[in-house]
Amino acid sequence: MRDVVSILAGIAVGVAWLFLSDYLLRARGVPLLQRKADDRARRRERLKEMGKLRYVLQCGVLGYGFAFGLAVTVADYIGRNAFGWTRELSKLVFLAVVFGLFQGFRNWDKLRDPVSFPPNYPPESDAPSTN
Repeated sequence: MRDVVSILAGIAVGVAWLFLSDYLLRARGVPLLQRKADDRARRRERLKEMGKLRYVLQCGVLGYGFAFGLAVTVADYIGRNAFGWTRELSKLVFLAVVFGLFQGFRNWDKLRDPVSFPPNYPPESDAPSTN
């Protein structure tokens, strides 16, 4: 029963961090958890303006990654599986960076514009080539 409570507490803390990070990003004009159809295009363009590195660090590492690391660390700490605060802190940082980079790069690829198939090449000019 203690394990279930510690897991639920970890999930609650992780979800609370996601909402807090969404609130902070919303203050900067980039809401992550907003799913209205009208705002998707504007949100997508705003995220592209951030650039890949800033997006991966802010949304990936400090958003999803830190939430995942915090959830696992809180669950271990409450479940008495903790080995000391230095090890737990290093586990939190490691999980935040690894999971955050994975999520950030994976989600960044979803922001790119789709490439049409077959690609639309510009029309060839009628002038003869000078090869």
